Formats: sequence, structure tokens, C-alpha cells
Amino acid sequence: MGRHSSESQASFYRSFAKWLVPWLVVAVIVGIGVWIGIGALGSGPLETQSPASDTEPTESPPVDETPSPTPETELTPEPTPTAEPEPDETPKTPKATAPKGNGLTVQVLNGTGVAEANDRVAEELEALGYEIINLEGASKAYSSTTVYWSYPEARKPARRLAAYFGWEVGPKPENLSSTVALHIIVGADEA
Repeated sequence: MGRHSSESQASFYRSFAKWLVPWLVVAVIVGIGVWIGIGALGSGPLETQSPASDTEPTESPPVDETPSPTPETELTPEPTPTAEPEPDETPKTPKATAPKGNGLTVQVLNGTGVAEANDRVAEELEALGYEIINLEGASKAYSSTTVYWSYPEARKPARRLAAYFGWEVGPKPENLSSTVALHIIVGADEA
């Protein structure tokens, strides 16, 4: 003991050290755990992809290289476009290349009140190379035509087909069979 310290101060310091050491050990262990956890979560690349785009990456739009107006340049207003009347029935003119079915199995269910709606969709799909396994009525009415995939390998073709026709897409619900790759439920939008 030092000259100016007493026995009671030494016991206080020992008591304080016995209290402090376990808390320091806990703090160090928690800190290491958090550090490892953050490292593990942040180690992989994040998949940031919209649900409807499961296709190849697209190029960004070209940059407008027109010179910006200078004070000497006189700006003339652009004419406003006039709206053309829309035809009664607009034919589908998809912008993308039609997705080939390559024999992928499809069940077409009619979710409309129109009897021939699923027949027309089935004919379009057969023309693209899809194998129509079943044509039936759906268990309920659908407002939008929807493509469901049954297993992971059918996800990409389902997304491409939905993007091509402008349909909804998602994994199949439990009440649909797993023996076919895709389920197309024809909605009122295709009636």
C-alpha cells in the first residue's frame, strides 16, 4: 500500500474492479458479435430488381447532346400535340420480341364471363410454342389476366410472357396444380 492510501480504499477499488470487469467482458463480446453480424449481412451483393423485369439489362437512354440555349438564342415554343381519337379496338402491338414457349406446359383458366376468352388466349399461346394442357373455368372472376409459375425454373418465362402481354405475374397459389409450368388466368382485360 502507498503512504497516503488506506486499507478501506483498497477494498473499494477491488470491489469496483470486480464489478467493472464482467461488464467490460460483456461489452466486448456484444461489440464483436455486432461487428461480425454486420459484416456477414453486408458481405453479399444486394439484388435490386423490380418484379416485372427478369430480363437482360437494358442500356440507359442516350444523353441529349443538344447545346443549351445561350442568351443570343431565341427559344420558340414547341407545338402541343393534338390527341388522335382512339380506335374502338386497339390491336395488341407488343414492342418486345414474343417469348417462345419451347413446349412449356400451360393451363389456361377462364376468369371472365365470356366463354371463348380462354380459347383465344390459348390459341395465341400455342402459336408461340406453349403446350396447352388444360382449358377450364377459374374458381373466381379476375379483372386482370394473371400468369402464375409453379416452380422456380418457370419464373423467368412467366415474367417474360406477362411483360409481353402486359399481364400480372406471380407464384402460383396453393390451389393450383404443380404439374404444369404456368397457369394463365384470363381476366376481364382479355374478354
